[in-house]
Amino acid sequence: MGAAPQDNHHCFKGMGLTIWRDRARGLQPLDTVGGPNGHRISYQADAQDGFALNTGGIATPCMVILPMRPLIRFLRAGVKPADGYGGNWWLDLDAYPVLSSYALNQGLTLAQAAQRLLVVPQEWSDCAQMVVVRPRVALMAYTGKGKPVALNNGRNVSPDAIRLSGTRVYDAPQGTNIEQIYIPGERQFLSAWFTFISGHSALQGGGARPPL
Repeated sequence: MGAAPQDNHHCFKGMGLTIWRDRARGLQPLDTVGGPNGHRISYQADAQDGFALNTGGIATPCMVILPMRPLIRFLRAGVKPADGYGGNWWLDLDAYPVLSSYALNQGLTLAQAAQRLLVVPQEWSDCAQMVVVRPRVALMAYTGKGKPVALNNGRNVSPDAIRLSGTRVYDAPQGTNIEQIYIPGERQFLSAWFTFISGHSALQGGGARPPL
């Protein structure tokens, strides 16, 4: 086994470029399959129509190199904050005042504001807590606005399944435009690329600014 990668730049080379970009777009790559014409990627299928499941993610992922600025991430209740930053989905700290103001104006908790603006159904996460980290190394990422999410009887489906009874489609409120960040990388390596700063409950209203 080779040494652990020092950053995630390997996720932007070869077949990894397509796999991680598709994950950022809301697709679910499963494996690479060899054939007479070379390799192709297989995807999790939508149980409703058999096509590739495509729900959530970023509409038009833009590849960037992240500055060494603090990032925030919302976690489900019960997850230890120090264990929760080994994930791919993040926000720049500048998104926090937007979420906080929305929570204040709408009479919501910060968790509820995050669910609405980031298009996170309760089945995915209650967003009950937030962690703040800072990248230790220069990481590459995809950024952009989140796409609609669809569930049918609690199961992920593509949003065009709205035609089927029992399908719920979630989208960000009109006029909102929070930029989401998808950082490719294997879970066992991600936490090594961040410095943990702080963890916070998101079950209160907006207004407070997290310590950095």
